[in-house]
Amino acid sequence: MKQVVLMTLMVCMLALVAGCGDDTSPDVNTDGDAAGDNETCNGCLIDDWCFDDGAANPANPCEICLPQNAAGVWSANEGAPCESKDPCATNGVCDAEGLCRGEMMDCSHYDAECAVGTCMSGQCVGEIQIGFNCDDGDPETVNDTCNSVGECVGVPETCTGCLIAGQCHESESINPENPCEICVPQSAAEAWSANEGATCDDSESCTLDDVCDAQGRCRGEMMDCSHYDAQCAVGTCMFGHCVGEIQLDGPCDDGDPETINDSCGHMETCIGESPLCEADNGFPEEIDFGQVEINQSAQQNLAIHNPMSFDLHIRQLTLDGNDRGGFAIDPAVLDLLPKTLTPGEDWDIPLIFTARDTGSEGTETATFRLRSNEPLSNSCEVSLVAELVSPAEKSH
Repeated sequence: MKQVVLMTLMVCMLALVAGCGDDTSPDVNTDGDAAGDNETCNGCLIDDWCFDDGAANPANPCEICLPQNAAGVWSANEGAPCESKDPCATNGVCDAEGLCRGEMMDCSHYDAECAVGTCMSGQCVGEIQIGFNCDDGDPETVNDTCNSVGECVGVPETCTGCLIAGQCHESESINPENPCEICVPQSAAEAWSANEGATCDDSESCTLDDVCDAQGRCRGEMMDCSHYDAQCAVGTCMFGHCVGEIQLDGPCDDGDPETINDSCGHMETCIGESPLCEADNGFPEEIDFGQVEINQSAQQNLAIHNPMSFDLHIRQLTLDGNDRGGFAIDPAVLDLLPKTLTPGEDWDIPLIFTARDTGSEGTETATFRLRSNEPLSNSCEVSLVAELVSPAEKSH
């Protein structure tokens, strides 16, 4: 019981030291500091910040703290001087809405008969009033108007040239905006006439001898690039220079009587196909040797047929992509090259696959190529596929 009384006394003493029971509060922030939970703001408490009576908004000098008007929001600092963000405004003053308003600069000293003084980016300029009525001071002119350079120009009361768009142009004068138009009053007194035959520049790099036509347009003749024409190219102009434009896949003649379907390829070359390669002639896209046991061999024959009425010549047989060396062409066949096939003749090419024990099983592939015509780069292709399996895995 004594211990409880003692603890109660100690708590009370600590509370007295800390100001327990004292109704007075510490000084409040008056310079825009954050207000604490136990502080009292005698100015304006705005967004949890306390500002002194009469303090200006740091973000807007046209707003002020007036707690007698509004203790929780800014009040307008009406009548206070400020600086307008408009470069053409001077003598800025805060208005009743808390906005800075200035007087527009007086640029009337730039006013003229064909210009109005105005402010642009803080500078006075004379803005030209194109097409406005004016007086050029010449009693012998009519329809005086302001032109694009701020001059007042009238039209002679009697125009002996061409009266175009309110302006009098002398006879034989050139349209300043189009050298292919000229003033010919006897042809058209109120419009431009074509300056046919006059030299000009049509701004096209691939034309020559530019002249004005009967419609007042500048026309040139296209450069002749026919010396670049070829079987697989057409001479054309690009950026002022002649080049041969390749006619890819266009018809041509490769000069080889043993080819068909000749067409243009890259580099302006004409390439034909061997009739031996045609699918309609039984030439396959792929030969599948199926499953072959390791250390065993399998053979497939590629049947070749000459469907033409003339001899065909097989010049080369190769294997590509045969990385493991499992595929092979019967050496006896290679000894027969070049081979001539007479019209209607058939020839079987034995292809052999040996499943070498490389320590791994899987699928092997290669590409068989038959070249029968010039150039030798053009060939018939057949994909070869075989699956290496162990004796236990071979399916029956």
